[in-house]
Amino acid sequence: MIYKLFDLYWDIETRYEKTRFFLKDYIYPSEMRADINIKITDEEIKNEILKYPGHDEVYHELICIFRHIAKEIISYDGMFMHSSVVSLDDQGYMFLGKSGVGKTTHAMLWESYFKGRAEIINGDKPIIRFIDNDIFAYGNPWGGKEGKHKNKRVKVKCGCFIVQSNINRIRKLTSEECFKLLLNQVVIPNETELKIKFYDLLNKLLTSIPFYILECDISDQAVLTAYNFMRSENQ
Repeated sequence: MIYKLFDLYWDIETRYEKTRFFLKDYIYPSEMRADINIKITDEEIKNEILKYPGHDEVYHELICIFRHIAKEIISYDGMFMHSSVVSLDDQGYMFLGKSGVGKTTHAMLWESYFKGRAEIINGDKPIIRFIDNDIFAYGNPWGGKEGKHKNKRVKVKCGCFIVQSNINRIRKLTSEECFKLLLNQVVIPNETELKIKFYDLLNKLLTSIPFYILECDISDQAVLTAYNFMRSENQ
């Protein structure tokens, strides 16, 4: 079956009906020659079961599919970025940080505060892709435990790392600070050629958009602190 993801056409061979249901919003309902073909082997499934026991077969198949996507997309100037992306007035704000820090929670605050203007494109595993001179964040079905995703893309305006705090304050990161933090949000390929390409993309991201670090609580004030500062910096 052909799926349209990240403005590319993927022929993804699946074993289970639940996997196809998971991907249903991204089916491309017409004949199209695929850009990329993905077929998961029995060995890959077995390896995932050994690493992550206690889950059903669909879980393991979906993990394998996403691993392939994260690897294949590098050749198309893209990368997986562990983050939550909000589209506000057609501009993308990418929130990053350690697992459990509250990236999606903060993104949901934006969705609530800017009701009707903001929506979460992807809550956990957006793909960032360079097209011409622009950087786009794409939604996909891997939207985290909240299931937040849209079959859309948005031009990325900036990135912001989240740190839990009792106060709300934000500052711009240096390139050196940001590079170290970004390494915790990505999956670096093992293959030498892909690794070189990946680091080129990462450096391009660093030099193309600003990054910030936001110390915040769970409140509307946290949203305003972040939004007002990032908007004034990028007018």
